[in-house]
Amino acid sequence: LTLFSGLLQQQGGLVSSIDFGAPAFVSTEDQAAYLDAAEQVLVLGLQAAARHGTASGAASAALVGVQLRSFSTYTVRSPALLPALPAASLTRLVLHRSTGWRSSLDLNSSSITAALAQLSGLRSLELGGSVEDDCIAAVGRLAHLTNLRINSVSCPAGSSCDLQQLQQLHLSVRDGGGTVRVALGQLTALQQ
Repeated sequence: LTLFSGLLQQQGGLVSSIDFGAPAFVSTEDQAAYLDAAEQVLVLGLQAAARHGTASGAASAALVGVQLRSFSTYTVRSPALLPALPAASLTRLVLHRSTGWRSSLDLNSSSITAALAQLSGLRSLELGGSVEDDCIAAVGRLAHLTNLRINSVSCPAGSSCDLQQLQQLHLSVRDGGGTVRVALGQLTALQQ
């Protein structure tokens, strides 16, 4: 992982996709410590690559910093992870909150929702875990988002967000005992 972090710093423009998670060979009792350390090294690598890219002024794409287009993870343990992702180049994010990880951050936490709203280049977003008002509002600020998949939406009465640009929408709505309404009339670009 340290080698990968170094690669990000030196050749970040060549890395287009990262799927982050614990390898199968790590025992269950060691996974939490492994993920904490791995995420910290990844964050430091992304931050260093971003600094390297802005300082280098190089013409080669490989030396321009991280040009990451896709990132997926089943656990976010540190609030520093999402802000370390390159907002300008990232177009796809898969973010699941694993219930198996006690220290995995809630998708509705202020650090996650603030970081999501800053990922202005996102075109495709998949959120797994319970998603509520604050997270939905952050998603509503993503002007380029065309594909949205939310695996569990908990919508209190009066919730709304503007997602008129969506072309694909996949929702699993959790009814908290009351009536849930999903208004799709404003989604004129919706194809699927």
